[in-house]
Amino acid sequence: MELQPLKVNFYPKLRTKGGTDYTLYMRLILAGKRTDVSLDYTLKKESWDARERALSKKCPDRSYVLNLTNKYNQMAMEVYQQMIQRGMPLDVETIRHKITGNENGNVSVEPTLMTLFQRITERKKVLAGRNNSKATQQKYGRCKSHLITFLKKYYNKEDIKFNQLNLQFVEDFELYLRKEGKCAHNSAMKHIQTFKTIYKSAVAHGYTDRDPFQKYKIKLEEVVRCYLSEREIEELIKLHIPHEGLANARDLFLFCCFTGLAYIDLKNLSVRNIQFENGRFWIRTRRQKTNIKVSIR
Repeated sequence: MELQPLKVNFYPKLRTKGGTDYTLYMRLILAGKRTDVSLDYTLKKESWDARERALSKKCPDRSYVLNLTNKYNQMAMEVYQQMIQRGMPLDVETIRHKITGNENGNVSVEPTLMTLFQRITERKKVLAGRNNSKATQQKYGRCKSHLITFLKKYYNKEDIKFNQLNLQFVEDFELYLRKEGKCAHNSAMKHIQTFKTIYKSAVAHGYTDRDPFQKYKIKLEEVVRCYLSEREIEELIKLHIPHEGLANARDLFLFCCFTGLAYIDLKNLSVRNIQFENGRFWIRTRRQKTNIKVSIR
């Protein structure tokens, strides 16, 4: 029996009537039958050459899109050849299902930004410890909340694919953090560092090979911290505070001043950390941030 060749074409389809965004599709044609597969990639009208029925040279992501189409063309041909070798009936719907792994024909090769963000956040909760402290989990939660608000306001989306992220997205997110997120410079940079960590995870898992952070520099400004003088500390010690709760708070603050312990280290302190040796009391503990052992007289 004569084998029918598999034809693979790519074309853009308007997402909404009257809109300017298109979705890139792969069309499979075999034995007079055809089926379409969404590559879930958004492009503008000017990125497609209608006359040549090919990607325009003006497309800003031309290299990435060419790699994407070559990848799925190769996938389709490999499935087609495997079906021939195994003597399976040749059918475009079967080829589509084997490529996509689902019934809708939407290629799902990588999770979305929010999906991966949620996965990593949940993993940090399960692996809670020094490197995944409650503060770290809260930091990821705040960054995620900012990204959700940013996506809704500027992209009218609740989520986005990694292949749609570029340098402009990162720069716009920084602008949002500063103006509408009301973040100071270093706070904005910290959120972008967290965002970058999520993106690096996507790259490491092979979900994307693009790097919008390659030309983006995260720079933290030096913060000059003020401190109390010895005279000011003496005045604080002598200060009469009638409110018991405030007096206790003052005493805890002074304790941190004299021991050098951070608030979280003071909070974690227990009786077993206080030891009496050679006529002196010592604090034996570990700093939560660095996990380094400390001995404080």
